[in-house]
Amino acid sequence: MNIFMKNFILLLLNVVLYFYSAFTLAISSKLLTSPAPNVLCDKYICTDRIEGVSASLTEKYLGKIQAKRLLS
Repeated sequence: MNIFMKNFILLLLNVVLYFYSAFTLAISSKLLTSPAPNVLCDKYICTDRIEGVSASLTEKYLGKIQAKRLLS
């Protein structure tokens, strides 16, 4: 196999992996929500820029059960 074929295969592999990673990041970004400015939540916790992980924000946006789980 000549050097051109090896480089072409490596380039093709890089392109495929790039688009696969971009696709998985697009899917995972749907898991995060922003219910208020500077607040970011997933299905377990909520955070903000100042406090970081916040039990009070978690309780407000996700409920008391998730806040209890966060504190335990």
